[in-house]
Amino acid sequence: MTMERQLADRYRLGPPLGRGPAGEVFAATDPAGREYAVKLLDASLTGDRDAVERFLRAQSPLVGLAHEHLVTLHDLVVEGDTVALVVDRVPGGSLRERLSASGTLLPAEIARIGAGIAAALQVVHDAGVVHGDVKPSNVLMDDTGAVRVPKLTDTGVALLAPRPAHTSLATASKYAAPEVVRGGQPGPAADLYALGVVLYELYCGVAPFTGGFVRDAGEGPGRPGEIPAPLWDLLRLLLAVEPSLRPRAGQVATVLTAMLPDLVGAPVGQRLDRPPPPETGHAAPFPIGDDMFGEQLYSPPPKKRKKWIPVTAAAAVLAAAGVTTVALASSGGTPAAAPAPVTITQAPPTATVTAAAPTTASTTSASAVPASAAGDATVEQYLSELTPVEGSFDRGHETGNIGGEPYLHTVGTGVQECSEADTAEYNISKGYRKFTATAGLDDNSADSGLKVQLEIFGDGRKLQTTVLELNKPTAIDLDVTGVLRLKIGWQPVKSGSCGDSGNYLNLGEAKLLGVPGEVPTSLAPTG
Repeated sequence: MTMERQLADRYRLGPPLGRGPAGEVFAATDPAGREYAVKLLDASLTGDRDAVERFLRAQSPLVGLAHEHLVTLHDLVVEGDTVALVVDRVPGGSLRERLSASGTLLPAEIARIGAGIAAALQVVHDAGVVHGDVKPSNVLMDDTGAVRVPKLTDTGVALLAPRPAHTSLATASKYAAPEVVRGGQPGPAADLYALGVVLYELYCGVAPFTGGFVRDAGEGPGRPGEIPAPLWDLLRLLLAVEPSLRPRAGQVATVLTAMLPDLVGAPVGQRLDRPPPPETGHAAPFPIGDDMFGEQLYSPPPKKRKKWIPVTAAAAVLAAAGVTTVALASSGGTPAAAPAPVTITQAPPTATVTAAAPTTASTTSASAVPASAAGDATVEQYLSELTPVEGSFDRGHETGNIGGEPYLHTVGTGVQECSEADTAEYNISKGYRKFTATAGLDDNSADSGLKVQLEIFGDGRKLQTTVLELNKPTAIDLDVTGVLRLKIGWQPVKSGSCGDSGNYLNLGEAKLLGVPGEVPTSLAPTG
């Protein structure tokens, strides 16, 4: 028989619910009959009164903070040598228990759970608190509804434990970010690294690195099996060695929520005994910057391509008579809009950016202008002859040199490693079929090591992303059928120094292609 205990004259403690490294958890009720879970912190964590006071001050912003993916902290109790946290009682077990039972989870389920955890982390970070111990055992899976809801718990509790001056590599957690392993203080970016480890583990059953593994800057996680590319791209960002490359929690929630529909049907990952060897020699992942990715943090894969129907015999006869016939097949339906990110019930608004709904503009580049419209029937509109509706390039109507080749009708802009992201946006009035160019850094650029990330969007949907380097021309050949706004963005890849000035990003022979009768007369060239 369990003896009941009173806590602070407000809570009656019932039977124990479990025990973790931070202390023991008991069922509890208040005088009104409301049910809670009370965590009595272990005496080993509460012996230093100064540390306890700092802990309580750090926890105070969390009291009453409500979010559907956060275990709410209702009260902080200090009674003699007892320090207790009064939180929601969440039935259903932990994410660790679920992972142990199933081995791995479906990619769509990983995205759903990860989006919830990330949304909760953003609320915590907005309150000025670092969680400090994101791992599957600190995510409870509420099973009171039809779908289990992830809820983040134990926020900031791990920070109460005394930290040695130098973390032992032998005992460092596999969820610890590289900067923490090296002895640094954990910040919000460390929470995002830990989330990346959790998502990786949910896919293949193991963490990407062993605890305390010391990584080189150019060493990335090994790709586990057939993990879907969108999920893998995000994990590489979260697991970056450099904290500044990791996105914010709210951005992660938005990205995972947006990609979830495209992960439905993706097969479950194979459970591994050990992680794959780290990848080396790959370019570092690029940060999700506010300016560069403000409109679309995630671009779904293209739906069924629009195809040009071959010219039939009857059409050929008409063509011989001087009549050109062009037919466009249906795209098979409009893609579903990405779901909105998780909202906060009672908390400061998260710094998330809602992903724009996908448009029907295809991301493929082949055959956007049909053969019957080629040659003399094709309308060409050079970008250098158009005025952007927003932003601009520094120069146009010039000859640029990329990879030893001259390109006429070049639009370009000066770039330097410490430059901010920038864009140029054009109204093309849904009148063109293709956008083509050769992109690269001008051969006369002063900084031979400069790298620039180039992004091209059609109505907010990402059509192409590439990294430009000196002497490496990149072909651009995009279907812009039905696109109203064509947006081109660029952002230097940061390495910690400003680098030399006198560099130019070029788009050589940048032009729009269309067919007569479709190109707006206000945009069509007059010469």
